[in-house]
Amino acid sequence: MWGRTFRLWSSWILHGNLSPRTVELADGLVAFDTNPHIDPHAKGLEAVALMARLLRGEIKPTPAYRHPPLLLPPQATGTADLPLRAVHERAAQMKAERDVLSICVMGGFAYADTPFSGTSLVVTTDNNPNLAQQYAEELAGLLWQQRQTALPHFLPPEQAVAQALSRSDGPIILVDSADNIGGGTPGDGAEPLRAMLAQRVQEGTIVLADPAAVAVCWEAGPGAEVTLEVGGKSDRQHGEPVRVTGRVRALSEGVFQCELPDNHFASFFGQTIQMGRTVWLRVAGVNIILTERKIPPFDLAQLRGVGVIPEQQKMIVVKSAVAYRAAYLPIAAGVIEMDTPGLGSANLHRFPYRHVRRPIFPLDDQANSSNKRAQSGQMP
Repeated sequence: MWGRTFRLWSSWILHGNLSPRTVELADGLVAFDTNPHIDPHAKGLEAVALMARLLRGEIKPTPAYRHPPLLLPPQATGTADLPLRAVHERAAQMKAERDVLSICVMGGFAYADTPFSGTSLVVTTDNNPNLAQQYAEELAGLLWQQRQTALPHFLPPEQAVAQALSRSDGPIILVDSADNIGGGTPGDGAEPLRAMLAQRVQEGTIVLADPAAVAVCWEAGPGAEVTLEVGGKSDRQHGEPVRVTGRVRALSEGVFQCELPDNHFASFFGQTIQMGRTVWLRVAGVNIILTERKIPPFDLAQLRGVGVIPEQQKMIVVKSAVAYRAAYLPIAAGVIEMDTPGLGSANLHRFPYRHVRRPIFPLDDQANSSNKRAQSGQMP
């Protein structure tokens, strides 16, 4: 085995789908404890420190793995929210014990159709396999007990916009997680824009990745009135294009410096972000930011750099599941999750799974009530 020929301590993002073989091939694992992810650097250092102890012969890792039958959409993997919050709180208590080397709480990646998709837990102790097994089972059981908190509560975009308009405060964050750029979607779903225009929203903002629309606006120039279709060009799984007439307020090269030092951008891409050529298009009361590159909403400087002041908006559409929260929650008067079309939908019943093990929650009723081994955190 690789793990016996070479020493290996691996670091994981919490969205990984872990198999028993993966755990077997490593001496130990660490995983991010935060989502939004603000601890990649710290977790890398943790893995290095554990590897150093291993190479010095100071520890003998004994990992235990559990894989409860639970699929979490990314929208349910925020570590400040249930179900993962409860598991991390208990894991923190366990990690304070001398024999516990590391604990991985994996939210998994529900959009991968594999036998090991879903949540998993890995507890690694120092030459104490019984304790590792005990704690892994306890955490898996706790996660299973909290499974109902993972069910999404979303509104169609028309209702979400209406609810935001009914409030006297702002900005209201409208979450378009089905078009979650960080999860690989195109970032051009325009159904929230359609809803805002239909209800004559004043000071609403949405960012769309649409190179073709950018080209039209750049050719027209600042101050020009243009009629064109925006969004919905990558595919039809995220909705249709919206035909608009608006004025080009500003053009830019789309470069901005992050305001947050520990956001997703800073963790993985550095502080300088490039969106490609960018357009601020004003349509009625709505600000449409058109970019050549799809850029997830991890930092408010994305809007400020174009000229839109986020704090002055009535509502802002973000194409993200969880990662937007670090930047947007501090200014938000409220958050409304939208049920929009897209490959990042939290409604997992929309997807034709063929390889995920069954039964599994929330796809199967059997996983809810009859799978006693799952409730104990064991393999069914």
